[in-house]
Amino acid sequence: MRGKLLPIRTRRLPIVFRALDVEGKTKPLPVLLCPAHGALMTVGNCGRCARFRRVEFTEQGAPVVACAADRDRPARSVVARDDAQVQSLVRVPSLCVAQDTPIAEILPFLGPHSSADAIPVLDQDARPIGLVSRADLRCMIASGVALSTAVSTALRTLPIRVLPETSLGEALALQTCSVRRDCVVVGADGTFLGLLPASELSD
Repeated sequence: MRGKLLPIRTRRLPIVFRALDVEGKTKPLPVLLCPAHGALMTVGNCGRCARFRRVEFTEQGAPVVACAADRDRPARSVVARDDAQVQSLVRVPSLCVAQDTPIAEILPFLGPHSSADAIPVLDQDARPIGLVSRADLRCMIASGVALSTAVSTALRTLPIRVLPETSLGEALALQTCSVRRDCVVVGADGTFLGLLPASELSD
């Protein structure tokens, strides 16, 4: 007689619809904090994770992501970097801005210990239109530029755009051929999903 199959335990993570820029000017996107990755994730990125199972709804109608608990999934084998995909490294940055966001709004995020150099600039549909450098903004402030100045004055040209399923080998090849080093990860509709910093590819 065959033994009973034990149900796979799942972890349920709440989804929050929020604008990704600091002023809330972009289209709200479904995001969640993933304890496995220790980072903010868009659901578009989360849904490609090996642990993702489905989106469920609570009795109150709130959406949650159901994923396999760590103890129920064996550790994934190491994948060669050329075969791995961008989705394995992409993360949503702690800060995004709109074109007309004044420097004053992001002043608290320009400290010397900021976790990343590039700040994505998004349009009202949450599509990336470029990056601004924290270093450039610090230089502008030091030179006496008014804090009411829009961050678009320091806007860089749009960096490399890649899909989550792009291989890391392809992303590295694109990065090598481009003046801009950071990759912006977007969905099929062009919606911002996260950043793939140059440092992640060069490790």
